[in-house]
Amino acid sequence: MCYTLRIEPRARYADNTVAYLALCVVNNNQKRDKKDQRMNLNGRMKKLQTAIVKAGLIIKVNSNQFYSADQKRMITSYRICTPIDYYSAKKEEWKNMDYEILRTCSMPEVIFCLLDIYKAVTAWNRN
Repeated sequence: MCYTLRIEPRARYADNTVAYLALCVVNNNQKRDKKDQRMNLNGRMKKLQTAIVKAGLIIKVNSNQFYSADQKRMITSYRICTPIDYYSAKKEEWKNMDYEILRTCSMPEVIFCLLDIYKAVTAWNRN
């Protein structure tokens, strides 16, 4: 089962390059794309993150691991966040913190969330 999502070449950068993103998210049993090459979801995630940063929004993708006694294995969890400024009434000053957008243990879910963010940021930049 392979889900293929395509984004049309709409993001133009200062050096006249165009961003093309083709994304294929597959399940664990089928890790091959149309060209019969090994899929790398980590690489797709980094490409999407780079495209979002070039479009003007800072996105951080954090990962950490923990041991699951039920499944008897290590599990990687992912966290998507963006830095924001907020006013602290207690200290009466502006502070910086990370706003958490998504926390999950599913890499395809992270990629779909980044894809939605990319679509929103490019649509925002066009208007």
